[in-house]
Amino acid sequence: MDKNFLEHGGLFHKASLYDEILHVPLILIGPDIEKYADKNLISQIDIAPTILDLFMLPLPKFYRGLSVLSTSIRKKYVISEAVKSGYRTYAIRTEKWKLIYNPKWQELYNLERDPKETKNVKDEEKEEYKNLLAILNKHILWEEKIRIRRATILEKQRIIRKLRKIRF
Repeated sequence: MDKNFLEHGGLFHKASLYDEILHVPLILIGPDIEKYADKNLISQIDIAPTILDLFMLPLPKFYRGLSVLSTSIRKKYVISEAVKSGYRTYAIRTEKWKLIYNPKWQELYNLERDPKETKNVKDEEKEEYKNLLAILNKHILWEEKIRIRRATILEKQRIIRKLRKIRF
């Protein structure tokens, strides 16, 4: 059942970064998989490393995710992204806090006191806002470098394709 029915003014899954959309259980079933519930923070980027771990295959160096089967690894935060109102919107979530950041608006929630994300405490919790925003800004800069690198590679490939069509 879709839980995003007007909790935050939205209907269905339209670029929402609230927990009713982001908090999805990951269920792994298999003969060598222990039965347990893991409440640690995980992200979609952890799915491929987990599958590789299940098959005992090496993790490529460029993967950013971690296998959820490694119980010694515990993430301090996860980051999500969406495009909303023409702007890229980010969310950084810890066990206790969630910051949703868009260049035009920001929301900060204390998830221990407000698990349904109804009271934006950005103005009251300035220090927590600043700390989460600093982590998020590092992520945004890193992502932008990756996007530029990808765009450069794609542009080179486009030029090469055009040159191959030209007959000298």
